Amino acid sequence: MMDSNNQDVNKVRAKKRFMSLVIAHSKVDMLQPMARKQTLNPLVKNGTDYMEKETQRIATVVPVEQEDATGLVAEIYADIKRVKGIKFIPNFWKVLAVYPPQLEQVWNQLKAIMHPEDSGREGLLSPQTREMIAVAVSASNGCSYCVNSHTAALKKLGVSQEAIGEVLAVAGLFSQTNALADGFQVKSDVFPRLE
Repeated sequence: MMDSNNQDVNKVRAKKRFMSLVIAHSKVDMLQPMARKQTLNPLVKNGTDYMEKETQRIATVVPVEQEDATGLVAEIYADIKRVKGIKFIPNFWKVLAVYPPQLEQVWNQLKAIMHPEDSGREGLLSPQTREMIAVAVSASNGCSYCVNSHTAALKKLGVSQEAIGEVLAVAGLFSQTNALADGFQVKSDVFPRLE
């Protein structure tokens, strides 16, 4: 009985200490709201607080908006819009632009593999097949950004939602069978022919 009373007293004391901290903290907020906001949040750009609401935040870094892009980033942004036939820069690219060498490397690699026609090459896979693979891999990796982006590309290419459903069914099936084969450590006994 004594231990229960002591625990209750300690809980009440802890709540009082917590509330006094909250009250003291809110008084500081009322006295210096702007100074506090700026010291706690260095991610303020053009009057926008990227940490203010989760719905406004698009990444763990401040993205490079199109109007702020210069030099190499501006050139790559123009190329992305031209190759993809879009009028805006998707969030993925704006976030990669915080480190321009990575933006350049990833864009050039993606362009070479997903848009070989842009460099005068004819891909062995159709644009639809490439996008289907992108959706399947993105779903298996759990990347909702890429699932949405490449599903949008498939729809733009005229692929029906039933076909997209079939792509995801195949991806889901093989995620399951891969996990089972790996979990049971099944030894391979079917191999592709070497030609």
